[in-house]
Amino acid sequence: QYVTRDTFGFAMKATWVEIDGKGIDIFKQPATDDGMKNSAKGRLAVLRGPGGLYLISQATPEQETRSELRPVWKDSSFIVQESYAAIRARALSFL
Repeated sequence: QYVTRDTFGFAMKATWVEIDGKGIDIFKQPATDDGMKNSAKGRLAVLRGPGGLYLISQATPEQETRSELRPVWKDSSFIVQESYAAIRARALSFL
């Protein structure tokens, strides 16, 4: 029963938090690293460009509106449920 994030090769990390109505960027920046392990920072957007999809850290509200990212979980409940087949088909469409 030893299951960790490495079991599935996946980890989810927060990049932004709202405390008392104020948004705060949060990110990982290991002190023992050379900068290669720094995480994305702040609100994020994934946009389409000529070369495919790309990530924007510290996205503006306008960039977030155009983002490919969509909420699927809120307040301990799914707001979108998709089949594995649908997710796989969408992922393959980007190749």
